[in-house]
Amino acid sequence: MAERESWSKNLRCPICGLEGVARMSHVDDLSKQFDLKTIVDECPSGFLLREDEDDSNIYRFFCAADNVSADQ
Repeated sequence: MAERESWSKNLRCPICGLEGVARMSHVDDLSKQFDLKTIVDECPSGFLLREDEDDSNIYRFFCAADNVSADQ
């Protein structure tokens, strides 16, 4: 049976100092190990979420006010 793996990512804007925690997950299913899709369960207020241009399974977080990367 597939289990859901989840984790958190700390976010911080290097300009304004806004901080937050994003929560993500994916189904840990070995029969579909090459078809895992990361799901963003929660994007904190004040941050924007964008898919990576080269890989739609990678997300980048940005400060909404300053439009800069907030990934740590």
